[in-house]
Amino acid sequence: MKKTIIIQSIILYIISIFWVPSSAIACFCIEPSFEEAVSHSDIIFKGKVLEIQAQNKGENMSATPVLFEVAQSYKGIEQSQVIINVDMGTSCNYPYPIVVSEEHLIYTNLDDQGNYYLHLCVRGFPLNEFQAVEDLSKLGEGKKPTDMIDLSNQNENTGLDIRYILFFSIIGIIIFFLIRRIGKSNRD
Repeated sequence: MKKTIIIQSIILYIISIFWVPSSAIACFCIEPSFEEAVSHSDIIFKGKVLEIQAQNKGENMSATPVLFEVAQSYKGIEQSQVIINVDMGTSCNYPYPIVVSEEHLIYTNLDDQGNYYLHLCVRGFPLNEFQAVEDLSKLGEGKKPTDMIDLSNQNENTGLDIRYILFFSIIGIIIFFLIRRIGKSNRD
């Protein structure tokens, strides 16, 4: 009986290692003014959503990679396409729906890993919003992208998350030894 409790405790401990939430972050921010957004953004562009890509396992699961075709650049981007990770699963969600073929005005920054993120605390609007029209009039003409690239296959992920492989391997080993032990005790 005591051995069963120990084995069950070990199994529960191993399961809890892999199923503990990584973090919980509440989001509160005030949308930056036009002037703040322009001065603090790494890139500003007007672009069309080309595709909403699959998330890479093991990465920020609340951020969905979205491929944009850049129509006009207002700051910091010369490529014809860019992948922006759009927050869609936390309290910091980008407040507008992302729909393929819809155009947006995007202000964003690079993070420490070299990715762009779009969320509640940065400025961005679908082009049919009044605020986008107002910002575009302040931004002026903009420039067409000069570096034509294709990022449509950039985010394909065929690998499995190592945590799942490790977890199921450990569970398999535990089940193997439990079955082996039960088989020995039945023979005795």
